This record gives sequence, C-alpha cells and structure tokens, in this order.
Amino acid sequence: MNIIWLGHGSFRIEIEDQILLVDPWLTGNPMLEESNYDTALDGTTQILVTHGHFDHTQDLIMVA
Repeated sequence: MNIIWLGHGSFRIEIEDQILLVDPWLTGNPMLEESNYDTALDGTTQILVTHGHFDHTQDLIMVA
C-alpha cells in the first residue's frame, strides 16, 4: 500500500492494481502544482468523496 498526500484533504491510495482518490481537489490546491495533476490522476480506479465542500468536490467531473 502506498498513500500519497495531494494537499489539504486529498489523497491517492495505491493498493496493488487499485488506485483510490480521496477528495480529489486539484484546481487551486496550493500544495499540488498543475504540472503534477496527470501523475496524481494516472490509473485512478475509484473516487471517494467525504463531503460536499468545494475543496473536496471541485474537480470531480474532470477526474471522472
């Protein structure tokens, strides 16, 4: 298992061939440079959203 913090409440969790994004806020996230968006999203198999605040849901359409 590999857990990568993407900033704020966003995480990328890798378990074997499964990749889970938790609250994938990319746009405007001060801890994640735009040049790293593709790496953060690469191979995503599931998305988990914990609640509806903009900084947890803003990029859901793009990610999905």
